[in-house]
Amino acid sequence: MPEEKNHTLKQIVADLSLDKVMLQVVLSKKLRGLVAGGGLVDDLRGDYDMSIRRTCRIELIPRSLYLLTKN
Repeated sequence: MPEEKNHTLKQIVADLSLDKVMLQVVLSKKLRGLVAGGGLVDDLRGDYDMSIRRTCRIELIPRSLYLLTKN
């Protein structure tokens, strides 16, 4: 039982650490003015192999809006 909790906590920490790195990338690109047509979502998905849902959540962009801009 403690091993399962330890594994779960390690997974949560790993996910949050990745989210932090992704947020830092988003902020640096936004500060450089590179936000255009969902480009950051595509960049993060390519760099970190993440889902559309997770990258849109990190960037605070509704997933439906991202999907509409891609069509």
